[in-house]
Amino acid sequence: MLGLHSVITDLLFLSPCCMMAGDDAGKKYTVWSLMKVIPDSVSQPTVTAKNWLIVLQLSYFLFVFVFPLLQTVGLLALWIIPLPLGLQSGMFTLSKFSRACTALPIFTCLVA
Repeated sequence: MLGLHSVITDLLFLSPCCMMAGDDAGKKYTVWSLMKVIPDSVSQPTVTAKNWLIVLQLSYFLFVFVFPLLQTVGLLALWIIPLPLGLQSGMFTLSKFSRACTALPIFTCLVA
C-alpha cells in the first residue's frame, strides 16, 4: 500500500533529436531541483513578485513533500500503534486530508 502512491523524484525530458544524440543530451529534473529554480523563473522580479514566488515555492514544498509524508506517517501510525477510537478516527481523517491534497487536480490548481 505504501508503494501505490509515491512521489515522482526524477523526470527526464528527451526529444527525438536528444535521443539520437546520446544519453547525455537530455536534462534530468528532480522535485528538489524544480523547487529551487522557482524563484529564478522571473528575470527581474519586483518585491511583490518575490513574495509570491516564495509563497509558490512553499506551497510546492507542502504539496510535494509534506503532505505525502504526512499521509504515510499517519497510515503507518494507524497500522502499527493501537489507538483509542477517537484518536484513530482523527488520524484517519488526517490521512484522508493529506491524500486529497496530494491529488493531481489540487496540485494543478495550486500552480495554475
